[in-house]
Amino acid sequence: MRKIPVVILALFLSLGFITPTLAVDVTFPQSNFFLYLGVRNTEADPMAGAKSERILFSSASVDIKSEKITADRLIPINFANGNQSFNGTAGIKMNGDYDKSDGRLSGTFTITLNMTDVWHGGVSDIKSTWVAETQGTFTGQVVEDQVIIKYKGNTNEERQQGMADGSVENSPSSLAYNSVVVWRLSEYGAPEVSEEPNPADEIPVDSGARFSGMTGQVEWRADDDPDGWKLCKLGDKLPVFAHIRTQEGSSAILSFSDMSTFVLKPESEVVIDTPPEKESKIKLVAGNIWVNVKKMVEDGSMSVEMNQAVCGIKGTTFTASEVNGVSEIKLIEGEISIKALNGNETIDIIGGETVKVDNSGKIVKDNFDILAEQNTWDNAEQIDFALLEKSLPSEQIATPTPVNGTVPADNKAVPSTNLYLVFGGVILVGGVLTFILLRKKQIK
Repeated sequence: MRKIPVVILALFLSLGFITPTLAVDVTFPQSNFFLYLGVRNTEADPMAGAKSERILFSSASVDIKSEKITADRLIPINFANGNQSFNGTAGIKMNGDYDKSDGRLSGTFTITLNMTDVWHGGVSDIKSTWVAETQGTFTGQVVEDQVIIKYKGNTNEERQQGMADGSVENSPSSLAYNSVVVWRLSEYGAPEVSEEPNPADEIPVDSGARFSGMTGQVEWRADDDPDGWKLCKLGDKLPVFAHIRTQEGSSAILSFSDMSTFVLKPESEVVIDTPPEKESKIKLVAGNIWVNVKKMVEDGSMSVEMNQAVCGIKGTTFTASEVNGVSEIKLIEGEISIKALNGNETIDIIGGETVKVDNSGKIVKDNFDILAEQNTWDNAEQIDFALLEKSLPSEQIATPTPVNGTVPADNKAVPSTNLYLVFGGVILVGGVLTFILLRKKQIK
């Protein structure tokens, strides 16, 4: 009789040291993905440098393949601020590592600004040039469908400031750099969709576009099936000439293999016109879209066709809308050639310029506030950067210095499997108590 409690105790002790095989959902991307439409924390009325970076981050993309982080993007910058006009280039380079076990990112970065600003308002224009280079390290964390990245480093700037008397003053400076950027996340590719094989002549041509995000009710249909609208899901293969529409209060993100993205606002409809190996074309039927085009195919291009105009684009970021028979394009960065469909008028625009085309073929060009337009898409004013930063592990906020692009092991978060040890401890204590109770019964 005395052997029984010993056996029970041994059983409980063994259970205490066995790791439970509980199912744990993977919450971090395990395959290749990329980041896009970055939102940098800026004040309500940012200085020219911060505004240039806002444009840069919203147009750049970060590639994560085989747990390696790379980014290399150089864009033209053009915008006006009161009596000043700014133009030049902005670039970002990133290299580092991604840990798919805990969703951490770390590495090094370089941001460059090469700008010219002209002040209009005096007897003559006053021109200044400035070149700034920021180098440092970054650390980041995947949080659901976003990635929060903190950049920390030092900025060196050389400014040649034009003066009213025509002279130029050189003013070098150096200052610490800290910024937080919230990126959207999209995984590459899409899971295969189980389908019954069709005859070869009936297999639709895959457009190469995939949904990388959606909210609310998003639907798509084949071009030859006007009543065939069906709810979209991540992983859907979208054939050439597929129609995609968003309902009220809904949105969708279409991604291509080269990291080009299309963000559809509520009550919008687009058509994917051509297969990816050719010049790609999207047709905007109605609503609003944000377009961030990379390179589509080598030496290729893309065009967005609207009801009143067609835009020839390559490596640029812009918004397009179709409202009440008027096509409107707002260019964030890059260059676009716009041709009216009714007539032969063609016009080129640069960042910070917008055009409207009506059904008569008339093109009207104007300027717009890039930052205000960005805010309507990325909801920057609704992002609580301080709260997001606090959601990161405390040691990450301290921004540890990467060693060869990798965060030191001591700075990694405590793995969730430690909970198993607690579970085992509870079982162990229960076994001891059971043993004591059984012994008392035997003594009696």
